[in-house]
Amino acid sequence: MDVRTTITIPESTHKKLRRKAADDGTTFKEVVAEALQRGLEPDQPSPRKFKTKTVSLGKPLVPLDHTMRRLGELDEIEYLRKRDMGK
Repeated sequence: MDVRTTITIPESTHKKLRRKAADDGTTFKEVVAEALQRGLEPDQPSPRKFKTKTVSLGKPLVPLDHTMRRLGELDEIEYLRKRDMGK
């Protein structure tokens, strides 16, 4: 049995609920009921946390200072090469 009630929610939440209803092609009422139901479900266990192992890659074989500038230069060289080939 459904129960009718009145609640006050923040305008930003109202907009999100309206947007979700429009995106899902459902009614505002259904979206609110689903959100409330999900909020009342028992907490789900958190995913297991993990750590990524790090390793040293040693010293760089080329200087990495100004890497973005160097990549830009290489990109420009490739562009000019393709332009000269008519591509």
